[in-house]
Formats: sequence, structure tokens, C-alpha cells
Amino acid sequence: RDGELRNKIIYNVSKRRIEFIKYEEDAIGTMRKSDVDKAMKEFLDYLKDQEIQGKIVLTREKDEYI
Repeated sequence: RDGELRNKIIYNVSKRRIEFIKYEEDAIGTMRKSDVDKAMKEFLDYLKDQEIQGKIVLTREKDEYI
């Protein structure tokens, strides 16, 4: 599942951002799960805030368009 999420993120970002992500992965190394969970929550909160402000559009797998 973790690899699935990583691949989804990598697929949706620029080549330059991918290089940055890989650099960060190498620099940070392994992390405690609690730190990862905290960072993920902060990131998701940021995305939700951006959506509320109308700066990005998030779609969900179950969304239907007609």
C-alpha cells in the first residue's frame, strides 16, 4: 500500500519534484511511524485547506461525473 501511494504521488508531479522527493528520501532515511503519521496529517490538512480556498481540485475514486 505504501508503494501504491508513493507511485500515485510520483505520477502526478513534475520531473524536478520527483528528483527532490528522491533526494529527501535518501537524506531522511527511515523514520518513526508516529513522525510519518504526523507529517501525513499536516500534508492532508494543507491539501484540504487548498481545496477549500479553491486553489486545487481534489477528486476521489468514488466521484461520478455526469
